[in-house]
Amino acid sequence: MRLWANRRPPPANAHVALAIPNADDAPENNVSRGFSRMVTVTALSSVIILALAIAYLLQFQPDPTDLAQPEIAGNLTEQAGQPGTEPELEPTETLLPTLEPTATPAPTATPIIIELTPQEAIDPLAGGGSVVFALHKNGNSDLYALAVGQDGLTRLTNDDALDEAPAWSPSGRQIAFVSRRSGNDDIYILDLQSGEVSQMTTQIGYDGNPSWSPDGEWLVYESYQGENLDIYILRVDLSQDPIRITENPGPDRAPNWSPDGREIVWSGMRDNNFELWLMSLDTVGDSQALNLTNTADIDENAPKFDFDSQRIAWHGRTKADNRNQVRIGRLNENRQLETSTLVGEGSSPAWSPAGDTLIWSSETAEAGVLQIGAIKSFGIVPQSYLQDGSVGRADWAGVNLAGEPAGWLTSIDQAPQLTLFTETIEEPPPAEPTEALTDQQENEGNEGVEAENDESIEAADSTAERAPEVPNIQLRRVLPSAELGLLSDSVDQSFLALRSRVEFETGIDVLGDIERMFVPLNAAQQPGESAELWHRAGRAFDINNELALGFSPIFEVVRRDERDQTFWDVYVRTAAQDGTQGRPMADIPWDFRSRFGDNPVDYDEGGRLKDGIPSGYYVNLTALARDYGWESVPAERNWRTFYPGVRFWQFEKRGNLTWEEAMLEIYTPNELGGQ
Repeated sequence: MRLWANRRPPPANAHVALAIPNADDAPENNVSRGFSRMVTVTALSSVIILALAIAYLLQFQPDPTDLAQPEIAGNLTEQAGQPGTEPELEPTETLLPTLEPTATPAPTATPIIIELTPQEAIDPLAGGGSVVFALHKNGNSDLYALAVGQDGLTRLTNDDALDEAPAWSPSGRQIAFVSRRSGNDDIYILDLQSGEVSQMTTQIGYDGNPSWSPDGEWLVYESYQGENLDIYILRVDLSQDPIRITENPGPDRAPNWSPDGREIVWSGMRDNNFELWLMSLDTVGDSQALNLTNTADIDENAPKFDFDSQRIAWHGRTKADNRNQVRIGRLNENRQLETSTLVGEGSSPAWSPAGDTLIWSSETAEAGVLQIGAIKSFGIVPQSYLQDGSVGRADWAGVNLAGEPAGWLTSIDQAPQLTLFTETIEEPPPAEPTEALTDQQENEGNEGVEAENDESIEAADSTAERAPEVPNIQLRRVLPSAELGLLSDSVDQSFLALRSRVEFETGIDVLGDIERMFVPLNAAQQPGESAELWHRAGRAFDINNELALGFSPIFEVVRRDERDQTFWDVYVRTAAQDGTQGRPMADIPWDFRSRFGDNPVDYDEGGRLKDGIPSGYYVNLTALARDYGWESVPAERNWRTFYPGVRFWQFEKRGNLTWEEAMLEIYTPNELGGQ
């Protein structure tokens, strides 16, 4: 190829000879063709070899990262800058490439590191101040204060009458509350400096649920007059008569005065449903009130303004499951309530002075509970305070009470608690000695035969002195007119004390008309009834349930659902309807008669709510019975279609005993084992 490329062109006057025919046979031409073939083969071979060499070099070219030699670089770095020292390179092993295939390692994922900012600790009690509330125990209610951050309670009142529904004055120096000290429910004011109590209202009907105006010169409250519950305002100095601000035929209750002084919010029933209503004091009148909630499936109650008049807290009872839930909502520029936020289960919420915390009450089977929760954008952090008794409405103020009672509070704090009854148990009568040996001698015809030895005499004496088994507790008659008006001696005094209390509160001897009390051991079991019937242990009684089914019933029954079970509160219509006995009902009762009507829905649901709250005054029999240790029982699961499973009429006093332990109090093991 080099020769061909460097050959010279022929001279201009050269003559090119034509090819000789059949020149293939010429020796010269054979040499030329052989040379040409050799050159071509050599060129092609060179190209192939060159290509293979290039491919080989590309495949086994070393990785640049292997040339970095970090160890050596490190040694150089350490020796650099040291005078008179030359870096020494340690010999490294030369690695020859291998032709064996190796697995490619999977790439290592780079971890993602997220910096978390620690959340600020939330303390619902950081705002300080003091909480006042009503605590019901031992059959009576008094006012107590809880200084935020302290453990002990400060007792503020000690009276035989019920003291309830407290509200702090704006200055924190006074507390308005409701009491029956004058014979019916009136509004009173307690001065915390002197301990003096002043009566604000004097009308013979019911007055309750007071709230202060922001200047401390007025009270707004609910009052039952003319068979209707309405909202009134009253000057604290009593310089003028109360002013009625609602006149709707439906009951209006639980008013609260806004902190800016120009609005009042309350719970009012319209169309058989309780809603939250807002009224400006610039345009007083039912027609000017704004409906804030418009929820047909929830009965709202106990609204409470925040310190800036822009938020409201309240509780609502859902009609689907009868549960009380605390909610908060914000008023917009048109004074309409925006979407509400669920806080938790309970009732009667109140704001902290700073508006960042709520307090509300709830109940468990064992105790009353005060829930305190700090409200943040992400939710609520609650704390609970268990109380030995039932907790009523609470209110929170920025005042700080002393750690220990002083002055007039000392005598209040040291006052003894009321005693409702004393349960005494009489010793069982001694059993007479058995005559088993004498009878045996008579049967065998050996009467009068002397024993042959001393051992026989001792055996006869010991047998004659042995007494039969005797129950620990006897049955006592508590209803002389009833054939089986018997109760265990462990519970008879509590029943007699309860019977007397109910008659005093209602003017009717309700517990003198008992449908069922003691059930003998051998009595037949009723359909659907549990074999462990507490009537057999002398620890249960049934009131007359027919008194709730008439057209003018003496009993009204309110449904309440707790822990996935249905319970009932029985209210007794009082004999005196002038306010000296009982209070107006606050909840719509259950209509059992409708289950026997033509509406299949009412039958499937076991009845329905009545059309409104009955007028008049009532006493909560279930609450009174609880004061004396007698508890209502839950309805059976099939109560909607099986009326005997409703059981609103049944009360029991188990006393932390199992049914078998209660039975062994009044029966011997032999008697109980024989059944």
